[in-house]
Amino acid sequence: MPEQGSIIKLIDNLALVALILMLLIQLFKKCWKQPSMLFLGINAMYNISLYLVSFMFPMHTHIYEIVSNLTIHVDTLSILGFFYFLWENDRYRKFLLFSIAPVLATWLITLLLKGPNKNYVWNLMLPSVWIFTAATYAMLLLYRNSINSEGSSFLSRFLLISGFLFYHFVYMVIETLYLAGTDGASAVDAWNINYWGYFIFRILLLGGTIAWYVKPENTQPMMAFAKK
Repeated sequence: MPEQGSIIKLIDNLALVALILMLLIQLFKKCWKQPSMLFLGINAMYNISLYLVSFMFPMHTHIYEIVSNLTIHVDTLSILGFFYFLWENDRYRKFLLFSIAPVLATWLITLLLKGPNKNYVWNLMLPSVWIFTAATYAMLLLYRNSINSEGSSFLSRFLLISGFLFYHFVYMVIETLYLAGTDGASAVDAWNINYWGYFIFRILLLGGTIAWYVKPENTQPMMAFAKK
């Protein structure tokens, strides 16, 4: 991992601030009363805990890699919970549950065969591909239901879904180019783009969280179409 420049360090710290603000808003609004926000809050707490671990053990260290590898699917499963309760749509929920199974199975098999000492690239890419696909499906449902959505309800879901779409698309592109082989300068550029992408992702989720609570009565899951 290349060294962070001063601007990238600032962006990384601002992303952490946005993450903490999002969690504070969720706790103040009692996110545990709404399943989607509960799981988004769990996701925020997990990512804040990773920041805390990285302060003690930088990302390039062996300990951080083991912790990240063993806990990676706290992130994935909390995002699963967020998307699962975002829509009361049986077809979408079945898709989420069935499609995540290969991701978890691949990670578990790798862990059993190779141990927790290294987080292999396929175990980083597969969750991103799954999240991007789940978010694309969620965005489709949002547009199908947009005529019946209140303004704040549509905006909050749009920002939250867009955040996941944006960042995981950026991550997949960067990881693919990284695998294709890059020189030192290109690797630094790829990491810098990833940090900027993560910062924008956190701003989108913060905005979506604020919009979610503008009108609490509009935050209940909506029917995308008749249950199948």
